[in-house]
Amino acid sequence: MKATIILAGTLVLSVSLCRAQLRLTRFDAAGHMTWTNAVGDAAYRVEFSPVFRGPYRTLTNVVSTETTNSIQVGFLPTSANGFYRVVWTNAPPAEPLGSWEYQGFDEGGSLVVTGKLTFIEIGPLRGTYTFGAVTTLTNRTSHPVGSGQLDDGTIQGSNTMELRWDILSSDRFWLTGQMVLDEYSGLWTHSKDLFFGPFGGSRTVTRGGIFMARRSH
Repeated sequence: MKATIILAGTLVLSVSLCRAQLRLTRFDAAGHMTWTNAVGDAAYRVEFSPVFRGPYRTLTNVVSTETTNSIQVGFLPTSANGFYRVVWTNAPPAEPLGSWEYQGFDEGGSLVVTGKLTFIEIGPLRGTYTFGAVTTLTNRTSHPVGSGQLDDGTIQGSNTMELRWDILSSDRFWLTGQMVLDEYSGLWTHSKDLFFGPFGGSRTVTRGGIFMARRSH
């Protein structure tokens, strides 16, 4: 199995931030998973999906008073891909107002886009975005680049945020993730309708990756 970890709220795939609130420290072929959190007295939900974009199903719930937590999710088969996610379920409420330094990665964990998110209003979330390409992989991963307005964001629950905007009527992009203190991370998704002439029909191509953002001020 290509075992991939997504720690909602901070660390995604094998990409780490040294200042991350929640960090993966171990994951091996026997299915041993260890993560740390700067905050004790936390509750987590460990989830799994055979495909990157989900849906994810719950494997177990963990309530802990420790800053280091370990579980075994089971031995990993060699014949399939899979994605694991750890969600901090009782994390503090999101406080998005301000500017956030943004990084977007492809499904293999390669950095393809950097930029900035700025939130100026809540209910709905409104602000601006700027994305710039880092490598030529941007074309393959389909992460948009450029600048524009954010005017269709929502906070679901206390700290799960979803941002959506239409590049064109047939070209849609959104971010879904958890905001924990000064960190916001999760999945980005780009969906585009392709048309094949007047009689060729159409099909929708959806691609995605992970993103992480950290409050700059």
